[in-house]
Amino acid sequence: GHGARLILTHTAAGADADARAAALRVWRDHIEALAHRLLSEPAPPPSWPRATTHTTDDGRIALRFERVIAHPPEKVWRALTEREHLAAWFPAVVDLDVPAGTQIEFAPGSTGTVVRSDPPKLLEYTWDAELLRWELTPDGDGGCRLAMTHVLDDPAAAAALAGGWHAGLEVLVATIEGREVDWSVWDRDRELKDRYAGIAGEIPFVLDGRWSTGDGAGTPTRTGET
Repeated sequence: GHGARLILTHTAAGADADARAAALRVWRDHIEALAHRLLSEPAPPPSWPRATTHTTDDGRIALRFERVIAHPPEKVWRALTEREHLAAWFPAVVDLDVPAGTQIEFAPGSTGTVVRSDPPKLLEYTWDAELLRWELTPDGDGGCRLAMTHVLDDPAAAAALAGGWHAGLEVLVATIEGREVDWSVWDRDRELKDRYAGIAGEIPFVLDGRWSTGDGAGTPTRTGET
């Protein structure tokens, strides 16, 4: 087969019969829990709505996610800004716990600027030529609504990034809630690629001075005056 045999040896000097029996019970419980964990299927991530898209006034693409989180804005803000919390879910090494106007570095190799920072309500910064906006609104029950918007130029790039952000936000919320992430973020990203495969064709863009949406083959399917 493809299994393995586990042998545990616990050596304790001078232990009496009661101590040995107690240790045996503890180790038996731990090993049973370990076996159960190894044999259990990983818990699936939560099922959340897909991102929405729209075109900004200056003709760029906006990819938007909204999530309801059962924790106060102050706690979520720390997860969005502090380096040690970002390390658990954000796709780059960066410190966003800085005032507006600060130049920031995304390791490896990218730069940006914090445009707006209003704790714990609004964080907006550039990442190279793109813009990310995070908005937190209290929900009246001790939690908050998180709205994340990623503004960029290329509809195809938006489609490619959507699955990654969706998967990353699943990890963000799990981390805030203290849940273990026992699924693969990378596998989850690949699963979501199909879900977002057609999103580029849904995004309005400007064609010959008129708003259009492509059907995936470059053919306009809806037009209206800009």
